[in-house]
Amino acid sequence: MKWFKYLLMAAMFIVPSMTMVSCSEKDDEPEIPEIPEIPGNVEVGWVDKGNTVEFTISHSYGYGYDYMVTYVCKFDESGLCYNVIANYQFESKDIADAYYAQAAQTYDDVKQNGKVVIIDETNSFIGMTKDELYQVYVSLQSYNSMN
Repeated sequence: MKWFKYLLMAAMFIVPSMTMVSCSEKDDEPEIPEIPEIPGNVEVGWVDKGNTVEFTISHSYGYGYDYMVTYVCKFDESGLCYNVIANYQFESKDIADAYYAQAAQTYDDVKQNGKVVIIDETNSFIGMTKDELYQVYVSLQSYNSMN
């Protein structure tokens, strides 16, 4: 019985060493397919109404997921932003419902009215001047011209 135990142990070392490993060109790194650019257009708008600025961004992708967001930014006497309400208007209520569910996990103050999701985004802009907000607007305009 001892010889069978030694024979089995020897076989455990000999058999794996006798197997062959095959390599082929298919084992090279896989090709990464080229991802086409997502079509789309971003349009921005700016309306200055004294102590209030309405800043709009319209996203058009061509797949039914288009939306427009209007930021209503209020400024105090010293020219600093103290309140921003964003109105996201979607093409359908289903998309608005999905966005609302996601936004409710991120923001404290989120409401929905049909196809419009209303978010208090004051924390993102508080303390900005009109000039600083305008620079955001300009950067979005130049982003759109690059596409």
